[in-house]
Amino acid sequence: MLKELFLGLIYNISLLLVLSMLYSSLTLKVKENNKNICFLTGVIIGVVGIGIMTHPIPLMEGVFFDARSVLISSTGLFFGFGPTLIATLITGGYRFYLGGIGAPTGVLVIVTSAAIGLLWRRIRYEKMLNEDKKYPAIELYIMGMVVHIAMLLEMLTLGSVSVFVMKSIFLPVIIIYPIGSLMIGIILKYQFDNKRIQDKIQYNENKYRTLVNEMKQSLVLIEVVRDTEGTIDSLIIKDANNNFCELARTTNDEIRGAYLPDIWVSSDRSYCIRLAEEVLEKGSHTEEFYMESFKKYYEFHSYKTTNNQFAMLINDITNRKEMELSILERENRYKSLFNNNHAVMLVIDPESGMIIDANPSACSFYMYSLEELKDMKISDINVLPEREVNHEMALAKVENRKHFDFIHRLSDGEMKDVEVYSGPIVVGGENLLYSIIHDVTEKNKKQKEIEYLSFHDQLTGLYNRRYFEEELVRLDVNRNLPLSLIMSDVNGLKLVNDAFGHAMGDKLLISSANIMKTVCREDDIISRVGGDEIVILLPNTDRKQAYKIIERIRAIAEESKLEDIDLSISFGVSTKTEKDQDMETIYKEAEDDMYKNKLFESKKLKGNMIDTIINALYEKSPMEEAHSERVSELCGEMGVVLELSHDEINELKSTGLLHDIGKVALDDALLNKKERTTKADMEQLRRHPDIGYNILSSVNSLSITAEYVLAHHERWDGKGFPKGLKEEEIPYVSRIITLADAYDSMTVFNKNRKPMTNDEAIEEIKRCSGTQFDPILAAIFIEKVLKKNKKDAV
Repeated sequence: MLKELFLGLIYNISLLLVLSMLYSSLTLKVKENNKNICFLTGVIIGVVGIGIMTHPIPLMEGVFFDARSVLISSTGLFFGFGPTLIATLITGGYRFYLGGIGAPTGVLVIVTSAAIGLLWRRIRYEKMLNEDKKYPAIELYIMGMVVHIAMLLEMLTLGSVSVFVMKSIFLPVIIIYPIGSLMIGIILKYQFDNKRIQDKIQYNENKYRTLVNEMKQSLVLIEVVRDTEGTIDSLIIKDANNNFCELARTTNDEIRGAYLPDIWVSSDRSYCIRLAEEVLEKGSHTEEFYMESFKKYYEFHSYKTTNNQFAMLINDITNRKEMELSILERENRYKSLFNNNHAVMLVIDPESGMIIDANPSACSFYMYSLEELKDMKISDINVLPEREVNHEMALAKVENRKHFDFIHRLSDGEMKDVEVYSGPIVVGGENLLYSIIHDVTEKNKKQKEIEYLSFHDQLTGLYNRRYFEEELVRLDVNRNLPLSLIMSDVNGLKLVNDAFGHAMGDKLLISSANIMKTVCREDDIISRVGGDEIVILLPNTDRKQAYKIIERIRAIAEESKLEDIDLSISFGVSTKTEKDQDMETIYKEAEDDMYKNKLFESKKLKGNMIDTIINALYEKSPMEEAHSERVSELCGEMGVVLELSHDEINELKSTGLLHDIGKVALDDALLNKKERTTKADMEQLRRHPDIGYNILSSVNSLSITAEYVLAHHERWDGKGFPKGLKEEEIPYVSRIITLADAYDSMTVFNKNRKPMTNDEAIEEIKRCSGTQFDPILAAIFIEKVLKKNKKDAV
């Protein structure tokens, strides 16, 4: 009995294995989620179950066993709820149909096996399939044990025969049935694994085929055919995507096996041959090429797949290429403008401050090479501290301007004032700063000079009247009281200008101004408000303090000399102590005070100044000293002969001594010239009466003498100079000086002629009497002075 049981069970298991293998080979090729297939699968499994139950192992009437529990539990594990439900209904119904006392238990076994298989699927199926172990034998065996232990326990439902049945089937069920579950499970898992792999392969193949066909680039697989010498003979298309077929103007079926060069023009064919050689040699190659066949640019990405095959990815880059060419053309145009522009231009990284590029004008301006500049930061050139840079940028923002005023250092250390115009640009996807730099050093210098001159006196460097008037208004507030004002005037300036020229007068003014700047405080306002007038504005200074400042200035001035010329300055002071006082009144008071002091100080100075001027003339030309003394002596003798008073004779002698004082302003070389006097020299010499007049007229006591000196070169006939006076229009004293001056010039060595004798001079005076000289005074001068002197000499 036991032998028959074992043989029957083995037969059942074998049938189950054969049927399951047949089933799996048929059903696992279709999709599991298809409802029709699920139903068909359940039916097939149910039919297999019926087949198993047609060869049962009978134990007793109405009680028999088979391997349906293995089938149904494996169905639950591997096929899921739908097929298991259908298979359970079919096998359960068939078992119920067979009847017998074991029918209810048999149906219960089917249902329990299905439930355990489904439960196992829910808990462990996915993990079991995804584990690295190809055959999870232990787990399948354990599930078989669980199913068949449950089946043995269900035998208790048979009642009185349950013990007999359990003893009869225990060992086969515990030993053979779990092994059957294991074998069925392994076969099904193997089939499932294969199906999953095949599905994945198919899915990937379909997916990538779709991707390849949907891609915008053309893809073609090419086989290289060589001749006996190893030279490429032809290129055969093995496969291609839809885009390539459109490119080749053919279908996918027609393209396979075609010769690649045949579809293009000759120049493109030769390119394909060269490309094939390049790819098979190097393994991969990327290149852009203009195809004559399509009049377009393409990018070819080629890579070797086998020794005689390579794939070629072709991308239409015509739009990109045209855009690149357009961009390149614009870049070249802008690069040309950048490089050929005379303006200094820099491209800067705003984050790091690095100089990215510079045009030749920048290299020339900063005196660095392009490589040197590109290794520098803008902070290496901009010498302003970061705080001042930030201030300038903030100021530009407030003033809504796009330029900045900086100071840049050149390679030789020279500093330049620059205006920097900056704006953002994008180059190669980078946000950069484009700067145009203008050298405004000279402009700023001139601007500063203009600003300086607008508020300063160009000669002395003191403030001018405009600035003084503005400061007078600004400082005229209560907090600056007492506010003192010193009015000063440089004495003898006109006399110095007339005698020694304006250059010497300018030096006198500059020296006076420098003394005042040395003594006064930094906040004091010193302004030149007139030709020789300088005003000092002293805030928070009372009259006593103002006088101390004047004393210090006067002390330094008294110790100072300018080429033997005494430096003398007259001062006047007035102080505002109350807010209601008018500054115009204060100014007038200081001016009146200054003029009062000047009356006394100027008289003494001018007397000394005449002596200084005469001494300066004699130092320049010693001959002039002797000439002036002889003329003075002859004038004195003429005064005695004319019976003039003592005072008139002294005045006549003084005028004779001073008649050529104007020559002090003439050039030394002209006065001491030994060569013949030229016409240009004479023009210069004719100026000395005017100059002498200007010098002497500045001294009140010499104003009449100045008139005589002015006319001492006038002629009786009106052809003299400077005014062209004639006869009685010429002052009497001037006519006498003319005679004495002419006689001395004729009888003393002259650079233009030999000296005359006394008789020759007398004859010359007679000849010019009535034209150059007063005829009456000429006769008296000859008879009473010249001839008398000759008699005395004998």
